[in-house]
Amino acid sequence: MGMFAVVKDNKVVGVFNGQKFGEGRNCVDLPDDCAIFPGSDVREYDAAWNLRPLSDRVKEGLVKISPRHEVVGEEIIPKSLVKLVLEGLEELPAGYKLVPEAEAPKGVDVVDGYALRQLLPLDLIEAGLIDPPKGTKFVIDAKDIAGYRVEALTDAEQAATGIITEQECRRREIVDELASLDRIISREVEDFYKDSNKTPSLPVRAEAIKRKEELRAELKTL
Repeated sequence: MGMFAVVKDNKVVGVFNGQKFGEGRNCVDLPDDCAIFPGSDVREYDAAWNLRPLSDRVKEGLVKISPRHEVVGEEIIPKSLVKLVLEGLEELPAGYKLVPEAEAPKGVDVVDGYALRQLLPLDLIEAGLIDPPKGTKFVIDAKDIAGYRVEALTDAEQAATGIITEQECRRREIVDELASLDRIISREVEDFYKDSNKTPSLPVRAEAIKRKEELRAELKTL
């Protein structure tokens, strides 16, 4: 005599002490200290009638949990907002985005490898919600406290975005190159007067002067 359970379709329908009923049909012997109760599924217990690990019981569908919860050790706890968002069970709060830990701003908590940070102007530009100041662009810069910096567009970028024409872009390139050639010629002359024993590099000067003439001729056509 001792503890026993009456089981039907793997479910305990009664727990009793004493003599089994009749010939013991549907009766299962239990240890005296077994913490089983009516409604329990016998498949949740091992051969020694100890409760099996929660993760195994959940995996086998013996314990049902909400998709918004997870098993940690022997506990069922709510999933983090990060996991809910990544699994498509929750939307991000307006004005925020998830970033990997490596991109997390200083002082922002990292959960499950991600941080929830506020949207930057760069994010809003990429989303088509705002425009950068005319003639500028936002560049990601992890070293900057804001996470980005503002830079002026190059002439080529301004031409590509229609801020200036291709002709104006080329005109600016020519002006810059002419200034560079002037510096080359001036440096040769200065070096000559500083050192009377030095002979100016005539091929360099000649090439620079020739190139200036070509650029000035092109500039007139723009």
